[in-house]
Amino acid sequence: MISDIDLIDVKSLNKVINETYSVDFSDYATTSFKRRVEKAGNSLHIPTFEVLLEKIKTDTNFYERFVSNLVVDTTEFFRDPSFWRKLREEVIVKFRANNTIRIWVAGCSSGEELLSLAILLKEEGLYDKSKILATEINEFALMKIKSAVYDAKSLETAESNYERYEGKHKFSDYYTEINGEITMKLDLLTNVNFQAKHLDDSNIPGKYDLILCRNVLIYFNPALQDRVIGNFSNSLFPSGYLAIGVKESISNSRKGNEFVVVSQEENIYKKK
Repeated sequence: MISDIDLIDVKSLNKVINETYSVDFSDYATTSFKRRVEKAGNSLHIPTFEVLLEKIKTDTNFYERFVSNLVVDTTEFFRDPSFWRKLREEVIVKFRANNTIRIWVAGCSSGEELLSLAILLKEEGLYDKSKILATEINEFALMKIKSAVYDAKSLETAESNYERYEGKHKFSDYYTEINGEITMKLDLLTNVNFQAKHLDDSNIPGKYDLILCRNVLIYFNPALQDRVIGNFSNSLFPSGYLAIGVKESISNSRKGNEFVVVSQEENIYKKK
């Protein structure tokens, strides 16, 4: 089991990944990154840090699975129901007159928030004119989201969150359950364009009415947070909205003054 890796190990890992795959994790918050490396390595049954380095150097498929485990966070359908109510009532309602609604789900993790957004848009009658970009750092993570298959153990939490969100139907209307797994209805992903992108990639196509990026920035150091917030600001239409996690902040970003607060409690902002 991999445990207690130190700063030298982290630097060695970042160097190998950067040299082999041209991906830079050096601006991830060190303590959090160390914890995630240990968790990802152990979930893939890697016995030592040295074995991990060698497999990353020599096995592209392993690297894809490792990075997917590294960056994908545990989340829930309609996590923080009060956020989703506020998003529906204070933001999504403003898009009713739009011919097209452009949304970027940045860092879509394992897909539950992307699917929650799709359900919200369907219930508000706005999904058909929505175009959604969903990004995660690698294709392996995106493939898992595209399958829309989840452990049925998550159902109790999902259904409770949906009820507290005050959805218009039943959560069970959106999935089928077979052999301990649930498969979400694939029409929820019809208008989603999946792309493997890092959040500070300046080559994001188009402009957006809403960027949803919750509970991702906390894993970055201040320099990377600043670059990402700058990228979000550049990617939003004037008067576009940005939603981040409740433990995150844009106040220290150089671009932070380009936003006004829509909801302090739910960390929703509007570009000036």
